[in-house]
Amino acid sequence: MREANYKKEAKFWQSKPFSPVYSAKFVAKKNLIVVDADLIFIRGYNCSTWSRITTIEAHSERITCISVHRENPYLISASDDASIKIWSHNDWTLIRTLHGHSSPITHISLSPSGNTFASGCQNGSSKVCFLHMIHGRLPPFIWIVNVFCKTADLEFRLYV
Repeated sequence: MREANYKKEAKFWQSKPFSPVYSAKFVAKKNLIVVDADLIFIRGYNCSTWSRITTIEAHSERITCISVHRENPYLISASDDASIKIWSHNDWTLIRTLHGHSSPITHISLSPSGNTFASGCQNGSSKVCFLHMIHGRLPPFIWIVNVFCKTADLEFRLYV
């Protein structure tokens, strides 16, 4: 990874030799970068000092992608363990774990509004998750829409 500033200086940074990084995201409001590291961990680094702020064991299998909510302090991670986890990057606690995919998740993407995210997995299915905030917090349920790319079926489920 590389950072360049207005003085035309560049900083190169590597989490660990031979440890692939599949996803890295900036959290501009907090001046930090979050990366998956050593397959199952999420690490947070201060962008100014490049010092590690935290390491959390996030999943039981390889993390495939990370997404950061632009307004709320949420970080969403997905994994080969077929789970999606929503974290607070204020205190690095797990808010919610979502199950429902039947194979490894390959991608997650937040909508521009931040109220919805989509996930896709290796078996050709996608899910759309509605994150309806109540007073700036996630309610105890999240609506899921399943979209099967092969059959174009829609299915609604309520995960509690």
